Amino acid sequence: MNTISLKQIFLIAFVLTGIFSCAKKQEDNSLTLDEYMKMGVPDPAKVWDINDFSQAYGALAKLKWDRPYQLPVKGSKKSGVLFEHMLSLKNVSFLMDSTLSLNEKAERISAFVLVCDHWIDIYSNPVIDNYYRSELIDIQIFNLRLTEKMVNLATQINNSDDPTAVVLKYGYKTIKMNYVSCLTTELKNQSHTSQFLKQDLERMADSVFASVERNREWMDSSARVDVKQSLRLVLDSTSSDHVRNKYTTLEKSL
Repeated sequence: MNTISLKQIFLIAFVLTGIFSCAKKQEDNSLTLDEYMKMGVPDPAKVWDINDFSQAYGALAKLKWDRPYQLPVKGSKKSGVLFEHMLSLKNVSFLMDSTLSLNEKAERISAFVLVCDHWIDIYSNPVIDNYYRSELIDIQIFNLRLTEKMVNLATQINNSDDPTAVVLKYGYKTIKMNYVSCLTTELKNQSHTSQFLKQDLERMADSVFASVERNREWMDSSARVDVKQSLRLVLDSTSSDHVRNKYTTLEKSL
């Protein structure tokens, strides 16, 4: 009788684990909006301030280890609205409020720096590694968009004649550096192609491409070198023609 090698056993176990994980995701084990709200998550029908985000983080953090498959998920009929709201730029619509001073806007958006860190912490769980890979890509895209919003506000402040905003101008260079750092970090994460679905990596490539195109004019030579090196990491690892075409074009434009 033929014996099964240890390597074959591990391969079979790996495949079955992958099938099981996919099945669990397709079954949608997330909760309903009412159930999340009973746990303390604020109503996603309203714009959240930073206190609402902290409250949501506290509630969802309890699920991470106790019921890890029940976090809000992208596209879910039960929880998709909540997940979308957690990453919605409508929550920073105060940036368009003409009644707020630049100082007030800067103070409010600076508090949002921790939001993405909180969501990455919630959806990163080594026990169910890669289960929330699509959600993590969306969180990274949101992080880049939010950082870009900070750059836009910093640019407004830098170009402003408002004497009360003078002291904020000293942070302009740092905020632009933060954007480049965020961009290069996410590109490095994207280079780990085996951890994500191809379509998610392509969505991220579209987002990165559009963001860099909007910001490359202010990037100095050092920033451009950093971004190009990070783009090269993805180009050397991806099997997607879409990602390769996007990033090759972007690399040339820098």
